[in-house]
Amino acid sequence: MVPPGLEQRPSGRRAGGRDGEGSSDSEEDAEGQEEPLELLEEWKLSQRQLERLQKGVGSSETLSRCSGSRSSRSGPESEEADFKGPGSKHWSMIHPHSHKRAAWDIASLILVIYDMIMIPMSAFNLPETSFLLLMDWTTRLFWTFDMGWSALTGVVLQDGKITFEIRFILKRYLKTWFALDCIIVGSDWMEVIISSTNLIGLGRLARAFRIARVVRLLRLVRMQEVLQSVTERVQSDKLTFLLGCAKLVLSVLAAAHVVACAWWGLGDRDAAGGTWVSAAPPLGAANVALQYLVSLHWALCQFTGGMDEVAPANALERLCAVASWTFGFVASAAVRSAMTSDLTHLHIIGGAQARQLATLRRYLKQNGISRNLALRVQRSAQHAVTGDLAADSVELLGVVAEPLRVEMNFEMYSPTLRNHPLFSDWIHEDAQVIRRVCHLALVTSLLANADVVFGRGETPRDPKMYFVVKGLLEYCRRHKPVLVGERQWLSEGALWTPWTHRGTLTATTDVTMATLHSASFRDVVQRFKGRKCFDPRLYAAEFVNHVNRTPNADDLTFMT
Repeated sequence: MVPPGLEQRPSGRRAGGRDGEGSSDSEEDAEGQEEPLELLEEWKLSQRQLERLQKGVGSSETLSRCSGSRSSRSGPESEEADFKGPGSKHWSMIHPHSHKRAAWDIASLILVIYDMIMIPMSAFNLPETSFLLLMDWTTRLFWTFDMGWSALTGVVLQDGKITFEIRFILKRYLKTWFALDCIIVGSDWMEVIISSTNLIGLGRLARAFRIARVVRLLRLVRMQEVLQSVTERVQSDKLTFLLGCAKLVLSVLAAAHVVACAWWGLGDRDAAGGTWVSAAPPLGAANVALQYLVSLHWALCQFTGGMDEVAPANALERLCAVASWTFGFVASAAVRSAMTSDLTHLHIIGGAQARQLATLRRYLKQNGISRNLALRVQRSAQHAVTGDLAADSVELLGVVAEPLRVEMNFEMYSPTLRNHPLFSDWIHEDAQVIRRVCHLALVTSLLANADVVFGRGETPRDPKMYFVVKGLLEYCRRHKPVLVGERQWLSEGALWTPWTHRGTLTATTDVTMATLHSASFRDVVQRFKGRKCFDPRLYAAEFVNHVNRTPNADDLTFMT
């Protein structure tokens, strides 16, 4: 497929070529006749090897695929079907990083926040409403079903791998959250059973279970896992900082909410000597909203030194005020420290980049680099720093387990390789080889506008095949430019034969390319030489013959 607006590369001819272009083409043909290309040693086949490959069941299908035709399985299917093993994902299991699991985690977080708000509010005389009854049943049913979801969700191991082995998952769940879930869900359903029973003496027990709803707040302990799972999906440093600030603000509000409800509960009772509520008679007759806002105002003021409008009226309230002020003092100091640390972290990241660019400008100036070239160098460096990152600039990748890096690189590069007929079929027939190719032979190259990738007549010391991931380039052979964009590739001949570039490739925008190193590619394929499911030597021979037969073949020549 070729993106709209880009010129289609015709099979067997140089891209952009047309029939009957006149004498200029004849001159180019006479001038540009190259010696016939030969296969690299790794891809050569003896007659006996060729006959052996063509024998056996399915050999004709393999030959047709290796000669460039697309197989019926060349769609973008999931790679999980190629790697079924112990603990593989069953249809009933839930992937811990799936959208369904993420939506469920967010819903659980919302319901925990609801419980955290409403359970302390039981200190106020809240009216019975249909909304509260609906939310009670919603939370009760949700957490009941959550026990089943927890037992069917894959587990991320310490090395980053995901296991779907049901025995391991159940054993882990029974050791960790099962007891807590049973206590919380059991207390919810016991409250329903007792409340619906009209036996004498069970009314007090039902009220006790309603008070025991505070047990639901124990889910806050489990929410640490949910919050970590949600924040791990955030890839932006600035968004992570904003989420951190929001978390701190919500933590302060949550603490103030609990203190406010407890403060109102202390005041709304009969006590010798009166309470702070009885000292303000209009407040006792006010609506719930005003009562709550006054209590919340008092609780928030404990983070900044307290308030004079509301004062404790007995020893118990005085003790509560002292404890609240102490907690507020420590919490406010911790919040300021955390926010300062996050801001400093962002400043360090931005400052390091600014210092690097300033050092580069000073280096260019002291070496007398012309203004135009210096500007291009600075723009290229700016693009490399602020744009897409190369793997070499990420230090932590070096400590990640190699199997995880293999999976990561395969996920990065396989969508690009699927645009090529050979690699698309190769992924389906023998994905293990392509996983190693992605890990060991493919790298990401970042180009700025006007960067020259290679020139006409250049024989590269390290031959490469280029896949365009993002951006536009201009390929020019004898003043005939052709635009090359996403989902296209160049210099495939470098994989199969000693290659000399037959045109000049220049970036016209900021470009991201996947570069396949020929030597590393051949080395990986040679390691799997004995595998019979897919042999690229047949394709290599067909490709070289195709280039030799094609007039004006160049870096854009490909097979259909």
